[in-house]
Amino acid sequence: MKPLSLLLLFMSNAALAQVPALQYKTGAKHRYQLLTSFSYNGQPQPSSLAVCEVTTGKDEKGVPFEEVKWISLKSIKGTDTTDESATALAVKPYTLSLDSRGNLALPKINVAGMTGPITDFHTFYVAVGPQLGLQQLKKAGDKVVKPDLVKGDFSNGTTILTGHDCLQVISSLSAINKQQAVITTQFLPPASPCLDLLLPEMKEPVIKDTLNNFQMVRPGAAGLYNVQYGREFFTINTFIRTTDGRIEKAHMHNLLNLKVKLNCDSTYKQCQREVPFKIERELTLELL
Repeated sequence: MKPLSLLLLFMSNAALAQVPALQYKTGAKHRYQLLTSFSYNGQPQPSSLAVCEVTTGKDEKGVPFEEVKWISLKSIKGTDTTDESATALAVKPYTLSLDSRGNLALPKINVAGMTGPITDFHTFYVAVGPQLGLQQLKKAGDKVVKPDLVKGDFSNGTTILTGHDCLQVISSLSAINKQQAVITTQFLPPASPCLDLLLPEMKEPVIKDTLNNFQMVRPGAAGLYNVQYGREFFTINTFIRTTDGRIEKAHMHNLLNLKVKLNCDSTYKQCQREVPFKIERELTLELL
């Protein structure tokens, strides 16, 4: 092979060995659908299918963003489908940015019925966000560990009075070619405590030798409260289009092993009983 041909081949392969950043085109519109299936203690629950439209813009400083507008929501139970799009349309449009100068904070949740779609869609973006150091991934098999822990607050003031988690994030480049890059992002329980747990007894691991990294308070019966706590982890596989850095598809597996304190008083004590609880979720985000 001639030296020039060899150089061109090397440059072509080098161009592939990098996670592509999202290329923003002002005014461009895309739609995503988010399918969520889950079970409680192994029993399937109604799934949901939500659709949002993202429109690219720039702020006053020239930093690109996407405005997220939710346009539909359906609840699916077996062969029955219920249209709940009025709930989706009640969400005010908000912005997210995968630009290193932009804002990727979780938006304030004012529509309780959209807590799941909003937080999950946000998590898919965080999994490929600039704060994770994905540009350090140069070839398939490379990994990068986010040095600081990721703390989340998913409270919505109504159905979730308190909602916190804390996770260690590890990202890897699973594969890359001319068409697509595949990023695997693991959100794992941390090695050191990072949550201010509501009660001392909640420090007792639900899963042996693993720190509890999740807590949530929901309204209970007759002015009482239900408290959930335990171990959470999830893994996201994201398929990114190499031509423009856009997410084409992503899949999340999410598992929570919890204990639930039922019908507690305002101090989260004097509870009726405590029971084990497992939540397992499968989510798929697709570009339409």
